[in-house]
Amino acid sequence: LSASQREAILSVFRVGLGAGAQSGSVSTIDAVMARGRVLICEDGSQWQTRERDDAELIEDWGEGALVAIHRQLVYRLDPYQAAEVELLRL
Repeated sequence: LSASQREAILSVFRVGLGAGAQSGSVSTIDAVMARGRVLICEDGSQWQTRERDDAELIEDWGEGALVAIHRQLVYRLDPYQAAEVELLRL
């Protein structure tokens, strides 16, 4: 996706959440590791799930899924689903 396409998707997403104009990001999943516990996005950000149910959900999404990340939640945009995550710092 181009930068303008990402921004358009993110702006619609922000409106749905009532989020601030500068919050969140849109990315695709580059890799899902450790049975869904670790999520690596194409922008290089790395996230860790908190709960096993969330890990199972993200594992099902797999590589290439389009996601939006906002306030420690990762949202799959189509179909709409969400999982709780935290930034993984190595």
